[in-house]
Amino acid sequence: MPQGLSLARFDAVLFDVDGTLADSLGMIVPRLADAIERYADIRPQLQHFLSYSPIDDQLRERIDFTLARFDAYVDREKFFELAVATPQLFKRMGLETALVTSKSACELTQFVRRIPGADSVDVTVCSTDVRNPKPAPDTALMAVSKPGAASPLLIGDSINDMRCAHAAGIATVAVGNGAASQDALLAEHPDMYIDTPEALLAWAQSSFLNRNAPQENTNRRLVDHDRRGGIAKPYEVRAAARSQQQGESGRHPAAQAGIG
Repeated sequence: MPQGLSLARFDAVLFDVDGTLADSLGMIVPRLADAIERYADIRPQLQHFLSYSPIDDQLRERIDFTLARFDAYVDREKFFELAVATPQLFKRMGLETALVTSKSACELTQFVRRIPGADSVDVTVCSTDVRNPKPAPDTALMAVSKPGAASPLLIGDSINDMRCAHAAGIATVAVGNGAASQDALLAEHPDMYIDTPEALLAWAQSSFLNRNAPQENTNRRLVDHDRRGGIAKPYEVRAAARSQQQGESGRHPAAQAGIG
């Protein structure tokens, strides 16, 4: 059994929103389906995509309609209560906390009004705050720049979360309560994989009980790639190292659509 990742290494924790703190698919998917059905005369399933590109005016109208459908399905959003308790615990223990999401500014504002313990969040960054949203590193880098964090950690449920953090050189915890499969997340090489909100909170609690002696839990798996002597390198160094590796191998991961 491998040892767990210790929170003693970090001074800030970034949280993805959809799939990490809240089960939002029941709200997001029918809202998008309403918009596509209105303008394309089809009602696609989750795995289907639009086969055409609307012009700017059409796109604006369709975005407005989609956002207007928000209230019709907001009751389908369910918070992962134990996951939501985790940033509250981090804040009480003196860590900086942030929400880093692919939501728009309008969506994020409404979400913050609904989420329990919103006052435990120090910083919020959404897709409209940056030029390049996830999987680009912009949202994560903006989030850590505000409190001036030296050793941040990102917790997320999607491939785009992992790629965003890796591109920023930030350590990652992948959680299994979102839409992505465990295999898909492990293929992105997170520093730790945790199956459930219960296990996430238990890991956080155990880390604070003894910050110098990380605990073990059967619901999590540590995937330790960039450790030297068991200590995480600063995220600026990790980013440079990943960039050099990609340059040497010629690899450039393609951006994939994700919900965050």
